[in-house]
Amino acid sequence: MSSPVTFPYQRLIRIDTEEHTPVYLQIAQSMVHLIGSGHLPANHKLPGTRTLSSLLGVHRKTVVAAFNELEMQGWITVLPNKGCFVKNKKAVTIKGQLVSYPAASGFPVVTNTLLDHVFDNVSFKLSFDDGQPDIRLAYAEELAARYAAALGRKVNRRLWGYRPGGENIFLKISLPISLTVRVV
Repeated sequence: MSSPVTFPYQRLIRIDTEEHTPVYLQIAQSMVHLIGSGHLPANHKLPGTRTLSSLLGVHRKTVVAAFNELEMQGWITVLPNKGCFVKNKKAVTIKGQLVSYPAASGFPVVTNTLLDHVFDNVSFKLSFDDGQPDIRLAYAEELAARYAAALGRKVNRRLWGYRPGGENIFLKISLPISLTVRVV
């Protein structure tokens, strides 16, 4: 088997940075086109992510995302410690020509209308709200640093309601029940 690097990936996979489509999707779509057109035959071993990223001039994680997309769409198979291989897509190409699936089947299909009218009288309530916040967008480290800085200032301790040697007025107002503890 020849090296997968001899295939002209950098010439056949075009990346347009001006396009709104993410680069990893451009790579995945180009690979799908190469597989569908027969340029990449079944069981063809794709180059590693580092090799392909250096050939295309993109970051390795971009190629990893493209391979993940291709695997999820069913175009390639990833075998650990072996590599990525093009799946055998039957009925996609015949003698290098793209074939589309027929609009109707060649045999009669019996349809069941049992569930067609079950959901006619069901009303759905749609709720348009902001939903739940995405915690991945929160700046947790920055927020923690600011809390730590605010708690470390002596000026802010008076706001806590704690006064050494005095009464805790803030806590007495906040707590509805007054508890007294005596140490014997």
